[in-house]
Amino acid sequence: MSCPPQVESLAITFLTHRQYRSAAWFFARCLVVQPSNANVWYGLANAMTTLGFAHSVNEWTETGIACHKRAIQEAGGHHHLSDEFLESLALGSPEGKKMVDEIGVWDKKMDLLPEAIPFTEEVLISEYREIDIENDRLAILMFGGETRFIEVLPLYKFVLLSQDELNPKLVVLDTIHLFRNEPGVEEIFMELKEQGDLSHLNPYLGLALDRIGAKWTRDYPRFDD
Repeated sequence: MSCPPQVESLAITFLTHRQYRSAAWFFARCLVVQPSNANVWYGLANAMTTLGFAHSVNEWTETGIACHKRAIQEAGGHHHLSDEFLESLALGSPEGKKMVDEIGVWDKKMDLLPEAIPFTEEVLISEYREIDIENDRLAILMFGGETRFIEVLPLYKFVLLSQDELNPKLVVLDTIHLFRNEPGVEEIFMELKEQGDLSHLNPYLGLALDRIGAKWTRDYPRFDD
C-alpha cells in the first residue's frame, strides 16, 4: 500500500516552511501505511534531528538517527542524504560518533511511530499560522481534510471561528463534510452561527450543510440573499 499523496504533500509543505513537528507527524503517518519509502524516512529523520538539536532533546535526536538508518536500509544500503548526515555527525564530535555507533535502525511497530513525534493539535494550529504563503496554507487545509485525520478538525475549527481571512474559511467549508460523522462538526457550526450574518460564506456554507446532511443542518440558517 502506498502513502496517500495528500499526506506526503502535507509533510513536505510543513518541512519546506521549517515547521518540523507537523512535518514529522505527517511523515510518520505516511510511513505507517508505506514503511518501505526510503525518502519519507529521510524526511522524518531530517525533521526529528533538527528538532532534537534545536531543543536539546536527545530522545528526538535519537529517533531521527534511527530513522536515518531506516532510510538507508530501505534504500538498499545507501541513501546519499542520510549517509552524508550520519557521516558528518560522526566526524563532528565524539558524542556524535557515539550516537551514530550505538543507535540502531528504527525497528519498532510502525503504529508507534506517530507517538514518538512531539505533535499535538495545538502544534498543528501554531505551525499553520507560521506559514506566510497563502496558497500553501490553503493547500494544507485542502489536503488536511482529504486525509480525514481527526487531528485536523481543531485546525478547521480555528480557521472558521477565529480567523478573518475569507479564502481559508471557504476551503474549510468545501471539505469539512469529510468529517461529517465526527460529533465536533455540529459544535463548530453552532459556534459559527453565533457570529451573526454569514452570507459572505455562501454558496460554500449552504453546500457544506447539504453535504453533511445531518438532522441538525435542516434548521440551520442559510443566510441566503
